[in-house]
Amino acid sequence: MRGRAVASCVAAVMAAWPASVAAQELVAAAADTVAVTRHLLAFDLTRLRPFVREYDMYVMRGDTLHHIGVRTVTLAEMQTPDSPAGWLLTESRTGVVAGGDTVMLAADLRPVSWTGTVGRARLVLTFLNDSVHGSATFERSSAKVSEEAPPDLVASAAMLDLLVGVAPLDSAWADSVHVLVADLEGASVVPAEFAVIGQEPLGPDPLFGVAWLVSLRADLRSVQLKVDAASGAVLRLQQSVPAHVGTFMEYRLRIPFFFPP
Repeated sequence: MRGRAVASCVAAVMAAWPASVAAQELVAAAADTVAVTRHLLAFDLTRLRPFVREYDMYVMRGDTLHHIGVRTVTLAEMQTPDSPAGWLLTESRTGVVAGGDTVMLAADLRPVSWTGTVGRARLVLTFLNDSVHGSATFERSSAKVSEEAPPDLVASAAMLDLLVGVAPLDSAWADSVHVLVADLEGASVVPAEFAVIGQEPLGPDPLFGVAWLVSLRADLRSVQLKVDAASGAVLRLQQSVPAHVGTFMEYRLRIPFFFPP
């Protein structure tokens, strides 16, 4: 039972994809590279707007797509301790993998703090300059977290949703990021490649608009996103999952949330 709870915590809360041996290998490889510049992602912050979006969650097992719950992502304006203005990004999940996380962001979208829970498992992180510190707990077990945090860090799946909506996407867009991967034994920062890999019409008529197809890849792990070019909303997110869970997990935006009031 404990192993299943830990697996759920890793898969649903702690990163854009589950922690894995492949991720650990990437961290080891990254340790051999000396960073000489501070890489920053480019954003168009004028596109930031508060929002509430709901997604149906599915897992593909064999030839069957199973509905496992509902995911809600909310962005609201707020003040942060080190900035006169900032953002509160929350994600909640109901169903088989119930839980959620809250990320406090500065005005420039730097993560300030993050709290994530799944059942009795809990992760609390604080971001200070170029480092992240905190703890992961489950019942009587706990682990300290202390890692370097590059300025291009993607700290959660909801943060990934947010960033692709304000990135200057076009057919040639590509960039690199780091992804925070954490479980009850600690945390690691994994390098990843971020790129537009295609374009897809949203309907039979050009008036429906188009979506960018965006990929986030690190070794054998990947996240694929379908992003509305006009609004920046993530319409679909698909990520690889461990074999015992299924082939992939997918979030699909509920249609009413695609059309703001």
